[in-house]
Amino acid sequence: MHKPIRVTIEHDAPVSLGDKLEIISHVHPRGSTEQFGAELADRTVITLTYAVGDETKAVASLFAL
Repeated sequence: MHKPIRVTIEHDAPVSLGDKLEIISHVHPRGSTEQFGAELADRTVITLTYAVGDETKAVASLFAL
């Protein structure tokens, strides 16, 4: 059985045509997610960082409801 998830996206800067976009995935285990808010401390949060070179363009956070 799959649980519903919520996705939040924080957009910092545009990606230009021709940019080499890299997507970096990271799993933040339960108990280490206080940076996402106290209500998520008991959940795993997956982040997808969209970067061009050393510049972060956007970050998506995914977690179970």
